[in-house]
Amino acid sequence: MSNFRILILVFLVVVLAVLGMIYVNISSRMDVIQQQQIAPVPAPAAVNPSPYLPMPTQTPGTAVQPVVVADPVVSEELAHATAELERMKKENEDLKKRHAMAEEERALQQQRLADHLKGIDVVVCTAAVPGRPGPKIITAAMVAGMKPGSVIVDLAAETGGNCELTRPGETYDAQGVTIAGPLNLASLGAVHASEMYARNVFNFVSLFVKDGALQFDWNDELLAKTVWPERSDASAQAA
Repeated sequence: MSNFRILILVFLVVVLAVLGMIYVNISSRMDVIQQQQIAPVPAPAAVNPSPYLPMPTQTPGTAVQPVVVADPVVSEELAHATAELERMKKENEDLKKRHAMAEEERALQQQRLADHLKGIDVVVCTAAVPGRPGPKIITAAMVAGMKPGSVIVDLAAETGGNCELTRPGETYDAQGVTIAGPLNLASLGAVHASEMYARNVFNFVSLFVKDGALQFDWNDELLAKTVWPERSDASAQAA
């Protein structure tokens, strides 16, 4: 009986030893797994997208480092763009200077025109631009400087007029200066054209109608050059 008890005790000791070894092995593996989960994963190395453009590195709190371009093609394009920008800046400055000079020249022209209008009696304005307002050439100050009794006929009244004081379709007195802005001038041309044609016909007929009778004087150059067929000397004498 005592031997049986001894065997049981030996068996229990062996089982406990095996269980202890298994527990120690499992514990060590669990520690390794926990350490792998806690340890930081290293960041992947930066991949350089181009052999000519190195990747800039920046740490928190530091300034951004400029990228140095080593590609000769890119450097040439950058230099060309810089030169083009400088050229545009210079052209802009030249344009401003020319604009300032144009304004000064325009002011000088206006002053000379104002001085010239002081001795003019009649001014006829004809600067009409179809489809656009007429340019203002004569200002109110110029009209005020003209002598009393002067007349301004603004033929560009339909497009607003060349005089600042023009009233389209009206004729009125502005500080002693008469300003006329006639409209529809083409309709007024027919009357004067008819009068001129009638006067020419009357003067021509007067050459061969005298005292109510036809009297041709073929020595008159106008009659001799306008008759058809041409008269010979004998026929001219008979006539």
